[in-house]
Amino acid sequence: MSPRHARGRALAGLGGLALAFVVVRNAWLADDAFITLRTVEAALRGDGLVWNPATRVQAYTHPLWMGVLVVARAAIRDAYQAAIAAGFVVSAAAAWALVRHAREPARGGVLLLAAALSKPFVHFATSGLENPLAALLVIGLSGAGARAPAPRALRWTGLLAGLAILTRPDLALLAAPPVLVAAGRARGLGARRILAALAPGAAAVLAWGAFALVYYGAPLPNTAYAKLGAGLPRDERLVQGLHYLRDGAAFDPWTAAVIVAGVGVGLGAARRRPAQGALALGTVAYLGWVLWMGGDFMHGRFFSVPFVAALAILARVPLPRPRRWGAAAALGLAGLGLGLLAPPRTTFEHPDFGATPWGEHGIIDEQAYYFRGTGLFAPPTPAKATVPGAPDRPPPPRQAAVHRARRLDRGEVSISPTVGVYGWAARDRAVILDPIGLTDPLLSRVPAMRNQAWRPGHPRRAVPRGYVETLRDGVCRIPDEDVCAHWAALDRITRGPLWSRARLEAIWELNTGQLDALLDAEAFRRPTLRRYAEARAREGLRFEDSGVTVVFDERAPGAVHVRLEAAVDYRARFHDGEREVCVRPIPLEGVLAWEADAAIRCDRPFDRVLIEPTSRPRRRVIYQLLTIRRAGAPRRGESPPGAGSRSGAARP
Repeated sequence: MSPRHARGRALAGLGGLALAFVVVRNAWLADDAFITLRTVEAALRGDGLVWNPATRVQAYTHPLWMGVLVVARAAIRDAYQAAIAAGFVVSAAAAWALVRHAREPARGGVLLLAAALSKPFVHFATSGLENPLAALLVIGLSGAGARAPAPRALRWTGLLAGLAILTRPDLALLAAPPVLVAAGRARGLGARRILAALAPGAAAVLAWGAFALVYYGAPLPNTAYAKLGAGLPRDERLVQGLHYLRDGAAFDPWTAAVIVAGVGVGLGAARRRPAQGALALGTVAYLGWVLWMGGDFMHGRFFSVPFVAALAILARVPLPRPRRWGAAAALGLAGLGLGLLAPPRTTFEHPDFGATPWGEHGIIDEQAYYFRGTGLFAPPTPAKATVPGAPDRPPPPRQAAVHRARRLDRGEVSISPTVGVYGWAARDRAVILDPIGLTDPLLSRVPAMRNQAWRPGHPRRAVPRGYVETLRDGVCRIPDEDVCAHWAALDRITRGPLWSRARLEAIWELNTGQLDALLDAEAFRRPTLRRYAEARAREGLRFEDSGVTVVFDERAPGAVHVRLEAAVDYRARFHDGEREVCVRPIPLEGVLAWEADAAIRCDRPFDRVLIEPTSRPRRRVIYQLLTIRRAGAPRRGESPPGAGSRSGAARP
């Protein structure tokens, strides 16, 4: 072994030790991880891959990672320790694969040190989510068969792509370009042999889809229907996605800089290194998907995989060597300084650990929020935060939700917006109703409530009246007959015999959209919508995010004058009966900071106007429509023109 190679291996070992120390010191579990762990516990009890007792719902997004957790939990009796161990082992495998993938050991060691400075990588290495497995597969995609013949390289690339899709479906966007490049490299084999090489990976994905369709009644996770079917306006999603990308860069500038550098180097070397160019293109597509979907509520979660992809690119692409050690040292110090702008927490206790680090736009530091409750080396819980009757120093998770969930009675139905730790602690004693819809088959298929302060990944649904009693009794108690019919079909799918004809027919109706007509989307979208006559509206109205509808006495085109509380922006939707004829922003003008006037016009006949807020407040608020009237109508307290005068009196 040459001295240079020995120094490189020593640097790789140093980088590995540094990364392991930082990952272990920051070890924790996210609340969402316990959603999967509840399914894992049910599977090991023999109840099947279910969320609520005897109800087949795929409440997890990552089938392959769920399988890893099942194996870990079967080997380790404690679910918390099993999830932490699984994350650490798979993250260690990803680090080893990165060093093996690098052109030389020294570069691998530098990249491991770069990973130790990345908050997204470190935070989600042991979070209980699928990030470490995704990182391992992305590194594999970058180097799959790099030195192998084209058929073998294509087979490995296709298989790793299939496993990545089973780890998280949206990784298909990142994996598609490497698969296409590998297929192009093997184009001389002919279409039949190319398809045969891709068959193992495709078969794995199709096999799981077929199982999910038969077992759960739907090919995609319930979480996908809850998030993709939320009904949120596309422009709001795009704006929120931009906020997520911007906040991610501010949360950890080092990670953002490495992603930009890796993508730039990969695209620049695409002609000479097509595999790395394809991975860079896939990374751009993946980040575009994050933007399109509105991002996430966890700082940095969706930066972790692009960061690993950038490391994999930088590990293989030849880089120009600095001619002087001084230039190399300056570059290294600049990178270290950028990384230390927002480093992961290591040996230092931080006052924000366990605080409520609410960020802007509904994006938070999830690790800081949950570390006191689920951190492996969490600081002591303050006395004021302990639950009466609970041990002073219980094992993790230490949230108060654990104590509350274990007091639930068997068969009880409980509503909770955070269902991870709460649902896991409840075990099979209770039915946990999730108003976000991640774990509920009915709520996941209705649009979210209109809420200008919606959190990404957490759009809440309006729980139908009588739904709690329905889940408790197993008999529909919902007054709306159409919603009852939809629930009955879902009940046959999620609770009925697997191979019954009625269940198979309900699965067909669900997946072909025939059941959608039973749900009034607008009623779920605007559950607090109020309607008032014009005369009542002149007295001032309070309304929520659903808006307020004012019905006029006559149907005619014209202008409407409104006076509104000026805390946010508003929009007017003009309707002729149930048909929308005009949509106009409301340009508020006035001298008072808390109220303003506007005149808006629709040149088509209308008989009602819907007023709704359009800007995003920092918190949920109540809005006020002070007055509204048609142009020419008298103001409040005024008499109509000519009233009380002889000239205006009616003639016989």
